[in-house]
Amino acid sequence: MGNRLVVVWLVLVAAVMLNDMGECKCDFQAIFNFGDSNSDTGGFWAAFPAQSGPYGMTYFKRPAGRATDGRLIIDFLAQAIGIPFLSPYLQSIGSDFRHGANFATLASTVLYPQTSLFVSGVSPFSLGIQLRQMQQFKVKVDQLYSSGSNLPPPDIFGKSLYTFYIGQNDFTSQLKDIGVGEVQKIMPQVVSQISNTIKEIYGMGGRTFLVLNLAPVGCYPMFIVQIPHQSSDMDEYGCLKTVNNGVEWYNNLLRDTLAQTRKDLPDASVINVDTYSLLLELFHNPKNHGLQYGPRACCGYGGGTYNFNPQVFCGNTKTIDGQTVTATACGDPYNYVSWDGSYSSPPSGGSHYGLRCRHHNGGDDAPPPRILPTAFSTRCSLLPQRPRLGNVSFATCIKITESGRSSQPYRTRASSSEEASLDTNEIFEDFKEKWDAVEDKSTVLLYGGGAIVAVWVSSILVGAINSVPPLPKIMELVGLGYTGWFVYRYLLFKSSRKELATDIESLKKKIAGTE
Repeated sequence: MGNRLVVVWLVLVAAVMLNDMGECKCDFQAIFNFGDSNSDTGGFWAAFPAQSGPYGMTYFKRPAGRATDGRLIIDFLAQAIGIPFLSPYLQSIGSDFRHGANFATLASTVLYPQTSLFVSGVSPFSLGIQLRQMQQFKVKVDQLYSSGSNLPPPDIFGKSLYTFYIGQNDFTSQLKDIGVGEVQKIMPQVVSQISNTIKEIYGMGGRTFLVLNLAPVGCYPMFIVQIPHQSSDMDEYGCLKTVNNGVEWYNNLLRDTLAQTRKDLPDASVINVDTYSLLLELFHNPKNHGLQYGPRACCGYGGGTYNFNPQVFCGNTKTIDGQTVTATACGDPYNYVSWDGSYSSPPSGGSHYGLRCRHHNGGDDAPPPRILPTAFSTRCSLLPQRPRLGNVSFATCIKITESGRSSQPYRTRASSSEEASLDTNEIFEDFKEKWDAVEDKSTVLLYGGGAIVAVWVSSILVGAINSVPPLPKIMELVGLGYTGWFVYRYLLFKSSRKELATDIESLKKKIAGTE
């Protein structure tokens, strides 16, 4: 019985080890987010209550403060880490800040707005204001935290992920009036402000920063319809290539600035996430990924190529040419890359990026799963481990594969000054340290060699058994029966579990030679 118990125990340990090796570990205890409508979970509507349907129609089944029909990237991130959705900092009722806070608001900019919300439509809660809110949040946590409150412990700020998805409104708010060339002149100030904000938060204890670049807004129906252009400005997929070229220029500027920021903060991880390339692929080739429509709004009015009319936005009713019209939502948002002409639909806004810690499963935003269904799978998470002091390297393990092959166009790239690649030297040094710490190396090598031989012999034995037609099914029945017996004998009752634990400890002592 003791030998059989050892075999079962080794199988269970091997299964757990393989499972752990196949998944990344996300050990962040909180997220603090800074952004605009791409990551606002209700801040704007807490300040200016008015949101109505069809926003929130798929996942939440009601308006939930998000500028889309379901979840956002920040929601998928929270679920990947295993924490609740982030409460908006501006929401006074029902908020829980134990796992972070969301400072993002719809229509926010990086730079301070020059006019009011009611004149330009730009939110007063720019990145500078969001940073001040974060600073005040930390002050209140230090002053008011007590066990059982809805505030996090004061040491949370060094154990958190800080996310930035902002800058789109700086790029687009004046695009129609002054053009790409003039917009580019102000963008160096934008990336500089993002970098300075990261440094401010670093001074507060933050060490891991995730910065998403701009999406290809030249493929968003809202801008295609409103920005004056010639046919020569369009690419073959119906997107404004002149605008997207400007976005690429900005994203390169952001990447280079963040690389320098990474050098300035020696024990921090500053990750630049390329959402542009992936969304551009979806807009250009939606049918290759289980969607139907690229640059066309799900929620809009007007039909045609883009289904967008700037006189009546999603969910609104207006009188146009003497006729009362409403911009309504389509019945299949999971077939669209664009939700309302200026934001992504949840599947493309979240799970497309592979921003989950475990695997892609489509979620509740769409029938399971319509987006990158079986040909694509997220092997690991975009999220890194929290950096350890004294270890400045950063490793990500995101990889999106197509039928087992690396698929570069669909990869969400994360880069630091080392391009976020695996540091092989660090892995070797870590292994060397652990090996040097082993006292009885000969015993470890003996058991290791024995384990390899045992696996080899077992594979030969299993192959021989499988070659005899009736035996595989019989062995399956035996295995199921033994598994049932093992669960009943050692796992079902508390006393049995204690006995199992005692046997395992005894076995460990015998292996280590301490008994």
